[in-house]
Amino acid sequence: MKYLFLFLLLTVACGGMWSCSSGNDEPPGPEEVTPVVVIEAPFDLTGYNAVFAYTPGTKAVTAAIPVVVDGSNPLRGTCTLPTLSSRSVLTSLELTHPEHEVYTFAISGGQQVAGSLTVTAYDKENSANASDAQRFTAKMQALQESPVLEQFIVFGNMSDAQLSQLHSVIHKFRALMLPDQLNLDWMNFTSVLTRVVAPKAVSVADACFEGCDAFVTLEAPNLISIGGTAFRGTPIRTIDSKKLTRVGQEAFAGCAEHTEIVLSGAGEVGSGAFSLCEKLTSVGSLGKAKNIGDGAFRECPVLQLDGKFDRLETLGLGAFDKCLGLKQVDAPLLREVESNAFAYCPITTVKLPAVEKVGRMAFSETAIQALSLPACVESQDGFQNMSQLKTLDLPAIRKFTDVNSWGTTTLSVLKLGYQGRIEWPYSTGRIRLNDPEHCALYLDPVNIPSSGSTFWGGHTWKSISAYAAD
Repeated sequence: MKYLFLFLLLTVACGGMWSCSSGNDEPPGPEEVTPVVVIEAPFDLTGYNAVFAYTPGTKAVTAAIPVVVDGSNPLRGTCTLPTLSSRSVLTSLELTHPEHEVYTFAISGGQQVAGSLTVTAYDKENSANASDAQRFTAKMQALQESPVLEQFIVFGNMSDAQLSQLHSVIHKFRALMLPDQLNLDWMNFTSVLTRVVAPKAVSVADACFEGCDAFVTLEAPNLISIGGTAFRGTPIRTIDSKKLTRVGQEAFAGCAEHTEIVLSGAGEVGSGAFSLCEKLTSVGSLGKAKNIGDGAFRECPVLQLDGKFDRLETLGLGAFDKCLGLKQVDAPLLREVESNAFAYCPITTVKLPAVEKVGRMAFSETAIQALSLPACVESQDGFQNMSQLKTLDLPAIRKFTDVNSWGTTTLSVLKLGYQGRIEWPYSTGRIRLNDPEHCALYLDPVNIPSSGSTFWGGHTWKSISAYAAD
């Protein structure tokens, strides 16, 4: 069977035996009914929306359900059902256990441990099944004349054509349940939709929810990929994302209410992915990120980051510009720091052993006082406006380009250890370091002026001495 169902068979007491009710629409008597759960096959409950069949018209009931977790530890779940209409379907099954996250279970006896089973009701009339293409199309057409529905559920994995059909009526739903959908698309530009539940979905397409002015919740714990501009400008707050490997460009750009996302498994974060997320506080670890695009976290003022980028190879322009929660940077594989990459971050500690090139104002207005870049061979005005920098050690630097001014950078120690001629932009006539006469300059002997002169690079320095590595 393609879909796995849990059936609640409501039974009533009769002559000391239990028997199934007739299934008609008449409500039973006032006595409490006891459901029995039948599970057709073991399956993974993580984020799964189970479908229940039941006898309609009943009052609230409670069921104790013995199950097996991971083939062993029995777990007891409890479900409470409200009074339901004759055309309802139950969805959204959650089972909790303090020591497990994935629940594959089957009927079992044995010792029980604490657990909970939560069930939410939906009207069967407000549902469709993608496996029946003709009826699905008819349902979408009928919905054109429907008022706005609080909830709608679609069973089966919709094709691209069916997703397009759904998009034509997306403005009719406040909440959309997609228990079997693998890829999310065509849900954008509606001011009505607030919530989507898609426990099996692995991807969100480009612009999927863009323009959804009221959208706040996506429940999709198996997501792997989020496309470009997928949520741009929406008021989405949080998203379950522990399996994410990719976030596209501007996916959450301008999401002013977005507070948290887990990127611990993400290898790629696109340009502007979280730019201007004013309330974003946590993204987990970025230790697995290989590529972080231009402005990916630009102006996220309350975002807290541990600064450990163990696999980072590419970092874009202004990637962390004005991230006020970034206080250290440790990126052992990064080879180039683009312009404004860490500008206006309160960074105090930097470990960039492989960086060969630094872009314009890469560390502008950071709190770095001592900076050593052992592999850096070129700077494109990379140290401009480092107002707290006192010591700069560049043992391999060969070339400074576009050095119009180092602005507010006032050094006490400048160490340039390259054993050869260092290229300066002599067209400007001078290095233009702020207050060089109070800076001690250290050079390889081949670059030290003769006769004890302290004039070099268009400036008179406090002193010029031979470079020695620390």
